Amino acid sequence: MTFIKNISFIFVIAILFAGLTSGVNMALSKRIQLNEQTRISRQLLEVLQIPFSPGSTPEAIREIELKHVKAKQLGRDYVYAAFNENGRLERYAFPISGKGLWGPIHGLLALNRNLSSIDGLIFTSHSETPGLGARIDEKWFRDQFRGIDLGSTQEGRPKVEFGAREASNSVDAITGATITSNSVKNMLNKSIKAILSDQDEIRRIDWPSLQKR
Repeated sequence: MTFIKNISFIFVIAILFAGLTSGVNMALSKRIQLNEQTRISRQLLEVLQIPFSPGSTPEAIREIELKHVKAKQLGRDYVYAAFNENGRLERYAFPISGKGLWGPIHGLLALNRNLSSIDGLIFTSHSETPGLGARIDEKWFRDQFRGIDLGSTQEGRPKVEFGAREASNSVDAITGATITSNSVKNMLNKSIKAILSDQDEIRRIDWPSLQKR
């Protein structure tokens, strides 16, 4: 009889702990998902130059995004459009991706409202080497691309190149990270080419009729 009681006690304890563990995992999973969504939203707002406080709560970030950003699926990806307080379209953001040294690099590329120059660049995820390729996250590297005129190069030439800074479309590569630098360059040129080939379709999007993001 004592043996049966012990077994029953162990069984009940096991069920309680299993339920507790499952509940904790579910709660943490939701929190992790919210944190990831907020991280991506912050990056989207940053590349679109929409002001927000670094200490903003996830709810505040979401409210800003809903107020200023609209999204439209174009092919397999989305086009994001930023609007100012007066409802004027300011710039676009496009998801970009490419192959880095150790894995894929994903990011967001912002272009001005005329799709004629780069307005911003941010990398949302990558696995590049810390202290070398991972320096693509540094502000000095990303800011180099801002203002590059997409119409300044000859037909068929890359829109972004590394080298002499006197060239309007040329920026500095990261020392010691040639493969990552070239990956970023190739990713940008490929993405820009695809975006410009779709520019008429992008301009035809009826943004006022779309729901906020």
